[in-house]
Amino acid sequence: MRAVQLTTSGDYGSHYLIDDHEQWERDIKMHEGLSLERLEYNDVPKPVAGPGELLVEVHGAGLNHLDVWAAQSAPTHKRSEPRIPGSDIAGVVETVGDGVSSVAPGDRVVLHPGTPCMNCRMCLTGRDNSCLNLGSYGSTRDGGLAEYTLAPEWSVIPLPDAISLVEAASLPVAYMTAWHMLVARAKVQPGDLVLVNAAGSGVGIAATQIAKMFGAVVLTSAGSDIKLTQSRELGADHTINYSTHSLFEEAMRLTGNRGVDIVIDSLSGDLMEQSVEALATGGRLVNCGCTLGNWARVNVARLMSKEASVMGSVMGCKQELIEVVREVGRGRLKAVVDKTFPLSQTREAVTHLADRKQFGKVVVVPDAHYSPEK
Repeated sequence: MRAVQLTTSGDYGSHYLIDDHEQWERDIKMHEGLSLERLEYNDVPKPVAGPGELLVEVHGAGLNHLDVWAAQSAPTHKRSEPRIPGSDIAGVVETVGDGVSSVAPGDRVVLHPGTPCMNCRMCLTGRDNSCLNLGSYGSTRDGGLAEYTLAPEWSVIPLPDAISLVEAASLPVAYMTAWHMLVARAKVQPGDLVLVNAAGSGVGIAATQIAKMFGAVVLTSAGSDIKLTQSRELGADHTINYSTHSLFEEAMRLTGNRGVDIVIDSLSGDLMEQSVEALATGGRLVNCGCTLGNWARVNVARLMSKEASVMGSVMGCKQELIEVVREVGRGRLKAVVDKTFPLSQTREAVTHLADRKQFGKVVVVPDAHYSPEK
C-alpha cells in the first residue's frame, strides 16, 4: 500500500520536550521553513488485523498543527524507525480480527486518536485522555496518512449516515479537545462569556460552536480580519483582531470591563498574559497548545486577587468524541473543512497548514478516493 512516512527525525511531542526557551525560539519559532523531506511517500506492507484489531481502509486523515511540528521539530530529536503520521482518521472497516464484535466489514467508522492502556488509575477513573501509558496514532503507532491503518477495537466509533468520511476525519482531535476544554474543564454554563483564541483553528472553530450550543456569549480572536468574518458567520457574537488591537483591552471593552468567564486557548506565548488579564473574577482559562511558544508571562497576583484558574487540557475521553459525533450527526455542530489534498501531496497539505491561512481542517485523502472538492 501507499503511505507517508516520517523517516528522518521529528515527532508530534518533540517541541514539548524542549526545556530551554532560547532553544525553542531557535529551533521551532525561528526555524525557517519546513523540513518536508522528512515526509516520504512510499510503498509499505499492508497491515493485517490481529486479535482484537481491525483493518480500516482510510478515506480521510485530518491534519493538526502537530503535523507541522513533526516537520519542524528540533534536530536533536531523532526517530529510531519510520512512522506513518496522522492522528485523525476516518474510513471503512475492511477486515476484523478474532474477538472483534462491535463492528463488521463495510462499517463506516472514525477512530479515537488516543490508545490508552485502560488499566492505570487514570483510565480506571474514566480519564482515558490522561492515561499514564497513553499512546496515539502517528506517534506511538502508525497513523492515518496511508491507504490502510490498523486499529484496536476500543478506538472505533461508528458513524451516522449524516456525516461524510471527510467530515468525520476533521473531527477527532479538534472537536473532542474543544468539548473537553469547555465542558469537562471549564464547566461552561448558559450566559457565560467565552473568549476563544485562534478562531480559525480546528479547536477554535469547534469551541465557538460548542460554546454557542451551550448558550454562551462568544468572543473570538484571530490575527486576520478574514478569519474573524468567517468566525462571525459561524456564530461568534464579537471578534478581536489581536494583530491590530490589544486582546485584553478589546475583551474588557466588549464586556463592559467585566472580563470573560472562560478563555479557550491553544496559542500560549505572548498572548497568554493578555488572556489571563481578560478573565473576570472567578474566570477559567483552559489551554491545550503552545503554537506561539511553550513559555508565557503571567501576573500571579492578579490571578490570586480574581480567584481565577489556569488549567491544562489534553485531547478528550472517548465518550466525549462519541458525544461530538452525535451532535454533528444531529446537525447541532458543523464539521468545517478548509481544503482536501490527495495523499501523494501530503507535503503540500502540511505547507498549507503551516501558512496558517486556513479556516477549518485540512484533510488528506488517499488518491484512490480523492476528488478535488475544495
